Amino acid sequence: MLKFLFVSVVMLTLSSAHSAQWYVDNQAAGANSGESWTDAWTNTTAIVWNRINAGDTIYLSGSTNMYTGITAPKSGAPGAPITIRVGQDAGHNSLVELGSFNFGTQQHLVLDGSLNPDFPSPTNVLKLSTELPRNIGLKIWHNDWGGSSQGIFVSGAAGQNNTIRWVEIGPILTNVDGDSSDGFGIRFLNITVMTNFVVEYCYIHDIRNDGINLNDITGPAPQHFDACTVRWTYIGRTGDDGIQWSENGLSVENCFFDSHLLGFYHGHPDQIQFAGVSQGYFKVVNNVLRNKANSLIIGEHLITEGGTIGPMLIAGNIFYATRDWPYITNSIQAYGVSFSAWRPNKDVSVRQGFLSGFYYLHNTMYFQTTEPFKVGRTGPNGYTRSVWDLQIRNSAIRNNLHIHNKWNAPQAAYSFNAAGSGAPGTGTNGIFYSMSDLPMTHNINTGPNKSAAYFGTSEMNISAFGNGNSSAQPSVETNGYTFQLQVNDTVAKDAAYPVESLTNQFPELMVDLAGNNRFADSSPDIGAREFKPGDIDGVSSNPDDGLLLWLNFEDALTDGQAGDISGRGNHATRFGHLNTPTNWPTASTYIRPVTGTPAKAAQFAWQPGTGWGLYNKSGDYMAVTNVTAGGLQSLNQATVMLWVKRDAAPDGDLDGLNEWQDDQGRYICSGYGYSGAWSVGMFSDRGIPYAFVRVYTNNSANSDSYAWFGEGSRVSTGRNINEGTLPWTHFAFSWNNGILKTYCNGTNIDNVTLPINTLTVRGPNGNLSTGWIGLGCDTHNGNPALTPLDDVGEQYPNHAWFAGEMDDVMIYGRVLSNEEIKAVYRGSPLNPATRPPPAPSGLRLQLNNP
Repeated sequence: MLKFLFVSVVMLTLSSAHSAQWYVDNQAAGANSGESWTDAWTNTTAIVWNRINAGDTIYLSGSTNMYTGITAPKSGAPGAPITIRVGQDAGHNSLVELGSFNFGTQQHLVLDGSLNPDFPSPTNVLKLSTELPRNIGLKIWHNDWGGSSQGIFVSGAAGQNNTIRWVEIGPILTNVDGDSSDGFGIRFLNITVMTNFVVEYCYIHDIRNDGINLNDITGPAPQHFDACTVRWTYIGRTGDDGIQWSENGLSVENCFFDSHLLGFYHGHPDQIQFAGVSQGYFKVVNNVLRNKANSLIIGEHLITEGGTIGPMLIAGNIFYATRDWPYITNSIQAYGVSFSAWRPNKDVSVRQGFLSGFYYLHNTMYFQTTEPFKVGRTGPNGYTRSVWDLQIRNSAIRNNLHIHNKWNAPQAAYSFNAAGSGAPGTGTNGIFYSMSDLPMTHNINTGPNKSAAYFGTSEMNISAFGNGNSSAQPSVETNGYTFQLQVNDTVAKDAAYPVESLTNQFPELMVDLAGNNRFADSSPDIGAREFKPGDIDGVSSNPDDGLLLWLNFEDALTDGQAGDISGRGNHATRFGHLNTPTNWPTASTYIRPVTGTPAKAAQFAWQPGTGWGLYNKSGDYMAVTNVTAGGLQSLNQATVMLWVKRDAAPDGDLDGLNEWQDDQGRYICSGYGYSGAWSVGMFSDRGIPYAFVRVYTNNSANSDSYAWFGEGSRVSTGRNINEGTLPWTHFAFSWNNGILKTYCNGTNIDNVTLPINTLTVRGPNGNLSTGWIGLGCDTHNGNPALTPLDDVGEQYPNHAWFAGEMDDVMIYGRVLSNEEIKAVYRGSPLNPATRPPPAPSGLRLQLNNP
């Protein structure tokens, strides 16, 4: 026994000795041997790969210059992968930038961009936009390499036993004109084998074509689930598909697919497209898919003579379009979610085929047009071909919540389309199944169009099919697009058909996309969200990193609301003149000044001579009124950030009436003349053309204190502030129990200590409970609506109107560090795909701009 123990210890010691650490740092000035940070290789192209062995780790330092890229010429071994990761030591544990990464045909490689290997894994898909960036330390991007390219390339045998984790990918080729170049985030090309490939905790964004693309597997098609797994990943703003997959074996779990890359329309833009020879072994579980130019999921599955497509699990997903999504209003969007037996265009349709193991369970769908949901086949005798006799077996459509779909055609059929032509054997041209082979039960289809088709029958109201199918409207949150059932709901809550029998085969069904146990109480809920007391608008009551408000203006603003994507429900709302609520900004587009990528903003304007208030002027503005429940009312620690572009005042010196009011222009304001009330913007009584933060230190209009934003905030060279303009500029300030710090374009400008601890939001008479935050005006403690009923004579808000644009208004309930604010500036204007991670201590800033 002792001899065996001694041998085991020796073997462990020898095994450990074979694992080495190697270092790359383009600031190193030592021997360039890669053996330490001092003697590190100075570029990824200098790595001596014949010294790298299975089990080794290559550390990359976050350094001043971007690394060209990495091509791996060597594989690891089972249980001993070669790992390429971000440096973990102080001074090296910061953002690393690569032009590309090429797996070649190698296996057993791990590309790990985590800043902290012990960082808690995400548990809520709705919070990916704030959780993932906090630990991502590796960014792979390039905007123009003179031809088609990709961030990460995988080919041949590299489709097996490799992992990509905690990596940001993008932008890729977004500034290339014309259609001659293709750009992909991750591209699988000419794969010979696919199994055990994992993509997890990644940001993929601003991609010219597909976020992830697999064109074919030249070897045997996978006949099992999870051949490739994409999980806990954000995919946003792709010009074609989020994922295009042309073979079997893909699992997509707990991912967030965000909006289409506006200005690009390549091919057939879908969030997930199954195409080519794809047939089955697919799981799409607990994801959010929204706003795509053509479809959210389109499955065109190759059917062969006597062959089978499936199995497929589509469960726990939220599918939706925002109400002001431009492709909705332009009627370009074709489908919501559809799965069809298919054959190539002008091919010969087969006589008979089968769909087996298709499960569409616990999904929520909102605001889809044309054909929101369909399962069946394409036409066998049209331009595309398929199968004459499609038989469906061992499948189910249950517990789905469809809201307000096909709203633009309330009398049209097939909002919820399981079609069917009757039982098997009753025909030779159609979709045939028994009700036990494809039960359709406990689904809600509500809104202007309640129609459904099932088993050869079309009804204008899904409730006609019985079996728990209903058109009743549940109480569900839709303004912030979280689709959380409300506490008073009696329609969907505890009303689902129990599907626990499937959890042995599909354990993913046990929890919803927010991490809530679907079977914790007597019965699960209908839809993707399982109600849990204490959730705040679909986000856990334990906030992720203190983010309380994030207005990113990524919609057309036509519904009178700017959605708060922090998950706290602090949406900005339209108010305005009595009975004429026209005082509302419009959507605009611009190029981000740091990243050079397109984005959307809110355009504010104001007009003199409107007869409103003491100064005969009124303008566009927004009001955030949910300050008490939303956690904004009183803050001892806070950080406020926003991007601003200022235009000249509309009237210059023409009207001669209260001209000093044109010199104002509040960007954001929480109140006036009461302790803790604060504002950011221009203040004419300062007498200089710079922006300031104003904070009141007691309940007096004369208790105002200021901190300035420096030369970067200058709007003119003279006294005529009203005629001055300002290019896109990032403003931020932090507050820590009376310590006020200002930042302009990521640089700390001013530091002031004030004799109060708390920032507040005030309403009429300084009331905290009725306070609101104004964007584009000074609230002056008035009511948010412009009516003559408040403050008669002056009628607040009545001045400090703002002309220009804003983007990414963010409020945190904590103090962001200098490094974090700098990182936000360098990656902003922010939206969920590009927000960089907060920097850890010991950060060494990269000074090159994308």
